[in-house]
Amino acid sequence: MDIVYHLKCNAPKFEQHRGYHDGQFAMEMAKNDFFSLQSQFEARGYNVKTFFRNSPMRGRIQVEIDGFFYYVELFKSK
Repeated sequence: MDIVYHLKCNAPKFEQHRGYHDGQFAMEMAKNDFFSLQSQFEARGYNVKTFFRNSPMRGRIQVEIDGFFYYVELFKSK
């Protein structure tokens, strides 16, 4: 089975849905991109709440932009 890590973001100007295919390199890239988005939100002064776990790898960022809440999701699928 091919495991794919997904990174989805619905925040304005950051909207994306990326797929990272199985392997240690893919997992690290997905994790790096997830935390990169968190850093970008924080650098702009947005209110950010982050949840992340390594095993199984899963993450969620809630970011408040102009009074609206947006989300970043990191998860894997088979």
